Amino acid sequence: QSYSFYTYAPLKLIDHRCGWSDRCRPLMPLTIEFNNPIDAESFSEGMIEISPELPGASVDVYGNTVQIMGMTEGRTTYKVKVSREITDKFGQTLMRDENVRFEIGSADPFLVGPDKRFITLDPAASDPSISLYVMNYKKLDVQIYAVQPSDWQPFLTYLDEYRWTDRPQNPPGKLLLDETRSVDTTTDTLSEV
Repeated sequence: QSYSFYTYAPLKLIDHRCGWSDRCRPLMPLTIEFNNPIDAESFSEGMIEISPELPGASVDVYGNTVQIMGMTEGRTTYKVKVSREITDKFGQTLMRDENVRFEIGSADPFLVGPDKRFITLDPAASDPSISLYVMNYKKLDVQIYAVQPSDWQPFLTYLDEYRWTDRPQNPPGKLLLDETRSVDTTTDTLSEV
């Protein structure tokens, strides 16, 4: 007679990293990797404690990783305590609570605005505005053009071509405003302007 025995390696935390790079930057996901797949059914967010608090954080299980998403701040060290109660697909738990650190550096500057080529502001608004989200910019170059419906196709051509040249053409329409504006933002914090 023959017998088959299956053994599984004890559950261990084997790595932790930020996002998709070797540098931790604000807003990147924090990833904790284990040697075995985690049992998502028995997992709860309470098994992960984050300090300092990360408001609005979401914690998800993907195979053998736990991923934390949230509004991490630059130049901040986050300490994450992983409960020994976390369980793998084979019913095994960690031998003890584990602690890891994520040292978040400064963010590369970025600016995000509406993701549409055409937006409409309320003409009845007393102070019409468009929200932009910035990080690590203190000044923005602003240009405003007055246009007509006949400028739409030349504008689409301009959008397609300006990415492919070092000397972009001016957009269609009449330039009404061309200035640099200071923005009151906090370093390494996503800000709405």
